[in-house]
Amino acid sequence: MLAKLSLRTQFIMSFVLIIVLTLISTGCLTWGVFYILARTENERFFPANYYEKQIPSLEARIRDFGTTLLDDESTLWELIPHEGITYQVFDAEGRVLYGTETAQVIGGPEELLHLINTTYRRQDDFIRLVPLFAGPRLEGAVALVYELAPYYPVVMDRVLLGSLPYLLVISPVIFVVLFTILFARRFSRSLREPVNMLIEASRKVQAHDLDFDIPYKANNELGQLCQSFNEMKDALKESLRAQWQAEQRRRDMVAALAHDLKTPFTIIQGYAQALGQQTEEGTKESRYLQVIAENAHRGGDLVQEMLYAAELEESTDSTSVEVDFPTFLREKLDIYQELGSSQNITVDLELSGFADDSSQIKADKAALSRILDNIMMNNLHHTPVGGSISVTVRREEQALRFTIRDTGPGFSSQDLQRLFDKFYRGDQSRSAQGGSGLGLYIVKQLVERMGGGVHACNHPSGGACIEFYLPIVD
Repeated sequence: MLAKLSLRTQFIMSFVLIIVLTLISTGCLTWGVFYILARTENERFFPANYYEKQIPSLEARIRDFGTTLLDDESTLWELIPHEGITYQVFDAEGRVLYGTETAQVIGGPEELLHLINTTYRRQDDFIRLVPLFAGPRLEGAVALVYELAPYYPVVMDRVLLGSLPYLLVISPVIFVVLFTILFARRFSRSLREPVNMLIEASRKVQAHDLDFDIPYKANNELGQLCQSFNEMKDALKESLRAQWQAEQRRRDMVAALAHDLKTPFTIIQGYAQALGQQTEEGTKESRYLQVIAENAHRGGDLVQEMLYAAELEESTDSTSVEVDFPTFLREKLDIYQELGSSQNITVDLELSGFADDSSQIKADKAALSRILDNIMMNNLHHTPVGGSISVTVRREEQALRFTIRDTGPGFSSQDLQRLFDKFYRGDQSRSAQGGSGLGLYIVKQLVERMGGGVHACNHPSGGACIEFYLPIVD
């Protein structure tokens, strides 16, 4: 019931309940303590004035015995309780004759005459001085010494019952702390349920799972927050659905367009080549037909890239086979070395971590070949004459790590942000020869489909650098 109220109301009511319950509990404890003390009085403990009440009767008996007490120790020993009261007997000169009180009570005859028939205080003790007369003459006195403090005959009762007054003093603080902890835990539980629901919901949104509802219902701030989260999720779901539908329509359109363009480009290229063979070399018509054939070929390549990218977006299948990795890499690097030889570009390969028993690795050979082709062709296009490209492949415990670096102009800041975006062609320094803008996009799609990751950077000593890793499949 309380958990459904507003947080402010819950806090105020909890505070009020803590105070009220503390007062009630303190009152009940006080009544209980007084009840226990009343039931055990004169049995397990004696009140502070218990021995003070006995003084008048003891004084009367002492007066009855009179001066005989000056010599008869046994009478007072039997008369006065052995607990709670001590005594001391003096002569008329204030000299101590005997007694159970060890401290000197009277300093001399003058003080004796001054304090006779009085009750006076000495530190924590009270002293009643009872005179002993022989006719009109003072022969001595008896000092009865007692305290005004509860008396417990049993030591354990002194510990237990004696601590009750102190317990009453600190009990309000104890009850406030206990009830604060109790209501804080209750308040925490009321918050934990919706907060955990919100945390779980945020994780589902992060995982692109929007098929859920937060069932928490309450007419308070948390209920409103959960309701707002549900509304936000529904709006996001509709927005993403529209976005996904638009993206799917775009993919379908690109795939359809690429498929429809494939045949016309092939026909144009074929007719241009056929006409070129029938035209005399060196003529204007021959040059025109050559340009048409080259651009039809470029258009066909672009269409092939578009179709391949569309297939990647629709399929997540990856076929892994056993590959002799060092041999595979050297064969690929021989091809790239041949392609770069016309520009005097050297291609170096460095392998590390490959032992004889670790050269066989299970991988998607076709996808890996496409990844290397796209990256290396990009590097060959942008490495200047006489430059170099280095390929480093390091086998780690659970992954293969590739680093491909050239000595070209490197990437601009805009390139580094958008390099792997679809149809991004980069700035002029790295796109002078043109391109489809799909090569590195396909690289990213293939690497991620194989469970790896890729990123680009500029090497500290110059040139572009692309690094990617692929997990080793068991």
